[in-house]
Amino acid sequence: MSNDESDEIEEISNEEKLQIAKHYLLSSPPGQFQEVLADVKKIVSEEVLTEGLAYQYARLSNLRNAKVVVSTNGKKSVIHAAAEVEQDQYFDPHDEVLFSLNHLTLEATASDAAAPAHDED
Repeated sequence: MSNDESDEIEEISNEEKLQIAKHYLLSSPPGQFQEVLADVKKIVSEEVLTEGLAYQYARLSNLRNAKVVVSTNGKKSVIHAAAEVEQDQYFDPHDEVLFSLNHLTLEATASDAAAPAHDED
């Protein structure tokens, strides 16, 4: 085997690239997802890490880290699975606000769905 053959670097598959990107994104420190995503996008093509996949990973990261966002009433709300009424729709029981959230931009918008009923007990 010559030196030229041993110096060859094997290209990894798109699936392997995606798994590495997913690992970096879901391992990002709390509050650093957007910065890690920007770095990952520099080294992984949009063909591999689509906007839809980036959104799914952002949602998982926000739920895992109990991300705090500003809801539609201007007050802070915690994003957590317990507050999720439907996918991407959250209810803040303290202020009784139901809102939709874009997990990539962290922009809250008013939700068309009805707020869940709760007991006064």
